[in-house]
Amino acid sequence: MLLQHVRRQSTSSRVLIAGGGPVGLTLGILLQHVYNVPVDIVERQMQPTQHPQAHFMNLRTMEILRTHMPVLHDRILDATAPPQQVRLSSCVSLHVVFALDLMAGMRFLLIAHDLANGEWVFQIPVFPLRDQPPQANFPPDRCIDLIRAAAGAPSLDVALHSVGAWKMTAQVAAQYADPNQQVFVVGDAAHQFPPAGGFGMNTGIQDAHNLAWKLAHHIHNPPSPINSSMSWLPTYGVERKAIASAMTRLSLRNFERTLRVPTALHVSAKTLDTVSHTRLFQWLPQALQSSVVTTALAAGTAHLATLDSAATSSMGRHLKRRVHEIVSSRQALGMLFYNADIGYSYSTNASSLDTSDTALNQAHRFHVPPSRPLDDSVADSKAPPDAVDLVFTPQLQEGSRIPHQWLRKLRDDPTMHPPTNLWSTLDLPQRVLLTTPKNGGPNFVLVVQPATYAHLAATDGALPSYVAIVVLHPNNNMATPVDKNHPTLDHHAYVYTEATAVTAAAAILVRPDGHVARIWSQATDVSPASVHTAMSSGV
Repeated sequence: MLLQHVRRQSTSSRVLIAGGGPVGLTLGILLQHVYNVPVDIVERQMQPTQHPQAHFMNLRTMEILRTHMPVLHDRILDATAPPQQVRLSSCVSLHVVFALDLMAGMRFLLIAHDLANGEWVFQIPVFPLRDQPPQANFPPDRCIDLIRAAAGAPSLDVALHSVGAWKMTAQVAAQYADPNQQVFVVGDAAHQFPPAGGFGMNTGIQDAHNLAWKLAHHIHNPPSPINSSMSWLPTYGVERKAIASAMTRLSLRNFERTLRVPTALHVSAKTLDTVSHTRLFQWLPQALQSSVVTTALAAGTAHLATLDSAATSSMGRHLKRRVHEIVSSRQALGMLFYNADIGYSYSTNASSLDTSDTALNQAHRFHVPPSRPLDDSVADSKAPPDAVDLVFTPQLQEGSRIPHQWLRKLRDDPTMHPPTNLWSTLDLPQRVLLTTPKNGGPNFVLVVQPATYAHLAATDGALPSYVAIVVLHPNNNMATPVDKNHPTLDHHAYVYTEATAVTAAAAILVRPDGHVARIWSQATDVSPASVHTAMSSGV
């Protein structure tokens, strides 16, 4: 997706978004419906694709939808199988029913079908003939025959909607914006990953989440001699390119791990791929190339027939045991990566994400103590000694997403459906935006303790209009009075009590995207000037 910020002489800036996929639509919704920035979206496709894409939505993407698009968030949850339907069951033995011609570069042909036990996606690795599109050797009749062969039902009634192919790549754009910060690349225009792990759309939506508030902030509060607010636009490429580089490494590593199962079954295509790219092989006529590959595949997969007779075949038992060891120890395809999904930080080197086997084998583990301060890190006591540091534990740190914690407001929030007085720290910028007088743009949130608020009230200077104050009182203790309209602060202070434990930090500056911009440990260090400094230095 390509985005261009168009400067106009009128008071209303416009944004043109080229690409109406999930990323472009997310960016458009955030800009126009959340941050009051009008947009135009152009899309070359006249209808949605019929091929399965974006099969997995990770935790951070669902958090973004929950905050900004709750209806869509709930519809996705409603379409997801409930937990009681996710259970262990015996698996049908898998083996190669047919082999496809393997030539040129590895691509994937995708076939989707619906059987009695649910919806399935069938992917076939393909090496298409050189200088020919992958679909050239797969007319509709052949695709139908392949589906029938895979289903073991020669007379199966198959309705083929379309045939398509895609090529696996791993790319990250050199630049995420032009030098004038007028054109930005987001989503697939900025990065493309192997599909192992479902990082593509999720990273793109999180790109949009990062860019939307920065662009809206720039439009509503343009830097000027009067307004010294920094432009956050240059930080978009710095922050998101580092994440994309990390996701590239992780998706490639995860894809390598998926190959462990076929390798354990002795059906890896690496050798065949290497041979098919040799000069001698390329000199052969195409018909002979196809014959050589077909013969090699038949010979190389013949031993898989022993899987059907594992009860009597020692080789079949050996192959099944090897696959079971890989899968049960989570050494194959992974889908949960909490450190990558919600544990990344914009203030550290995100591209240094640990992709070792030791780390990825523990990537699905998530530990949150039942009651603790936001900035208190507790290791998983049940984790093996060599894996304690690899278990994800949410922590309060600059550059990271603020950890979830329930906050109790003094009164129900009428913008919530149904009305409630509970807010998550993850939703603070958006909830404050919905309940403040419209200033036309995103809000930063300064979360303070009562002592910090009192110090701010006695300090000269004023906070920027787009910084809202949230005062936290520990454990429903409202002994410290708070003036909601202090003339010095010129702000509405939103008063909360914490449902669990109060943070030990004197103040936390939260960006509109929920990431922590600055943490102050001492109340006396917090002042309008220090907040301005934090706003101008970025994270």
